[in-house]
Amino acid sequence: MPQSATPSVRSLAKLTGFSKATVANALNGSPSVAAATVKKIRAVAAQIGYERNPMVGTLMSAMRRSRASSLRGVLAVGEIVESDRPEHGLFHRELFAGCNACAEELGFRIEYFRVNEGGLTPQRLSSVLKARGIRGLILLPSWRTPDFSRFDWSWFAGVYADYIAETPTLNSVCCDHYRSMLELLGRLSERGYRRPGFIVEAGRDERVHLRMSAAVLAFQSGRAGGQWIEPFCVPEISAPVVADWIARERPDVVLSHHPDVLDWIQQAGYPVPERVGFVGLNVTKSRAVVPASTSSRGRSATARWKS
Repeated sequence: MPQSATPSVRSLAKLTGFSKATVANALNGSPSVAAATVKKIRAVAAQIGYERNPMVGTLMSAMRRSRASSLRGVLAVGEIVESDRPEHGLFHRELFAGCNACAEELGFRIEYFRVNEGGLTPQRLSSVLKARGIRGLILLPSWRTPDFSRFDWSWFAGVYADYIAETPTLNSVCCDHYRSMLELLGRLSERGYRRPGFIVEAGRDERVHLRMSAAVLAFQSGRAGGQWIEPFCVPEISAPVVADWIARERPDVVLSHHPDVLDWIQQAGYPVPERVGFVGLNVTKSRAVVPASTSSRGRSATARWKS
């Protein structure tokens, strides 16, 4: 380092290979940093003549303490009403609660809007938010890809809480259905299941760009020894459909989002969990968990997983 350069947290981070946050925490004596890391960072700091400025430390600490206690602004959460589709229910309530909790922690307040209801079009919403001085919009998942092309985005930052928004393209944050399904199938394999059957409404799988069925196929292709069943995607799941499918394919565990599938399996003559396992893929639709038992093959046959 040139002698003229003033040692800083940034230069310490470069020299030690740790992040600036880790370096700062180590110099401040934070218990979140391992003792060995603290020792290394402080040794390098002493070597280059770094001196901590107590005034800066006091200022940053005060800023962190006051962050949640002072209102920094208001954010909007938009629920997209689709009159021909059912309300999203518990899942959206949980998303909203999470948004609200994070906003409060960061010093923001949340306001809730129902788009496409009572004349509140996306275009009208942008005018309302401007008038209230709201600069951020979080869109909750909709059944169809949302069209917010007439929303005046020149004024706002936005994020979509689902896989994709293309009109216009927005940043998105959502569940990773592909990785979740791979993780689930791995756990089922460890429990001894060799013939998992995934039954799903085609529209539900298409909505997440076939990530769930793709994960099932990818898992099967990478493992030998299983008696694989292709994902069964149907327009609508019903008792006759389930009875015909389970008699034809004979899965040893069934994976489904539909809570009634558990009843239909048993009505078709396949007691759960004694004869076939069942995994409920949607925790917001979970009912009581059927007690687990041990099958003749010595594996735990859990009737319902809350995943």
